[in-house]
Amino acid sequence: MITATAHEIRFVDTVGESLLKVHELFVETIGPDGVENLDSFRLTVSPITSPALVPKIVEAYDGSQLIGAMLGVYLRRVNGGMVLYAGVREAYRRRGLYTEMRSALLGGFDEQSSTGLGFVLSEVEDGSWLHRKYLDDWGGFDAPLDYVQPAAQGLSRRPLSLVAVPQAANRAEIVECLSTILREVFTSVYRISEPEGDLDFLRITDSIRVS
Repeated sequence: MITATAHEIRFVDTVGESLLKVHELFVETIGPDGVENLDSFRLTVSPITSPALVPKIVEAYDGSQLIGAMLGVYLRRVNGGMVLYAGVREAYRRRGLYTEMRSALLGGFDEQSSTGLGFVLSEVEDGSWLHRKYLDDWGGFDAPLDYVQPAAQGLSRRPLSLVAVPQAANRAEIVECLSTILREVFTSVYRISEPEGDLDFLRITDSIRVS
């Protein structure tokens, strides 16, 4: 448990009672088009959906009120983490909650790795404040490819920036393994069983630029 002035940040059981509230918060703060439906969400956070994933949920509370949440997964096969959803209620924004939740989530990812977490991925809107935060403050870089979020789990296809933040792995090592990482994202996160038959996956991997 991590405490801070006026709020509390903690990990919760991904099949616990607060799951519905977390999903509702994501829909409220991200928008319904950016969040999978509840049935699909339950599969995403379930620890038994895929042995390749370890889902983690971090919640922020002001007293008994849920004011923020972040969901991510540890990708066992590639020793990386991925932030899937994050939301903070409007009245609590610009107080560092996102940064605190992200720090806690990365700590949870690192606990899963025997060699140290390699990297963290996030899909973000190009040019958004969060995109700039990743690049300017958290040491991230845009993966050198033309990324789109696939149309899966009720989500619409949309162009996004795929940002990678090096941890134990360096930038060159991450770029070298991008095809493998992308395959893991499509199969384990988006549950696309045969990505080689998915046009978006093929287009993205073909667009990888290695200098």
